Amino acid sequence: MFRKILLFVLCLSWPLTGVQAAEVDTNSGEQALAKISDAAPSESDLKLTDDVRKALKADAALLSSLANVQLKTVSNVVYLKGAVSSAKEKASIEKKARACPGVADVQNFIQVGGN
Repeated sequence: MFRKILLFVLCLSWPLTGVQAAEVDTNSGEQALAKISDAAPSESDLKLTDDVRKALKADAALLSSLANVQLKTVSNVVYLKGAVSSAKEKASIEKKARACPGVADVQNFIQVGGN
């Protein structure tokens, strides 16, 4: 009887493993953002954040999406968080951020389809 119950539970939970992995990734992203939110930004990080923001705002196609996106820079790594309506917008924002001089890396935690 125990084996039948165990098999039943495993069969029910198996399709959910991908969803659970995605939730773990999102949570780890939130944890990373929480850790850096307490860090005091350096002058160079503030300037880099401003440069990235200006580059993003220069693209008229992204202006409406940027209202829902926050960015922060810590040690030349740009962290993006928020929500946009399409994967194309998410990728475009990340690409523009990476193209800014001085950006060492971009951590993109933007969600698609949510607010």
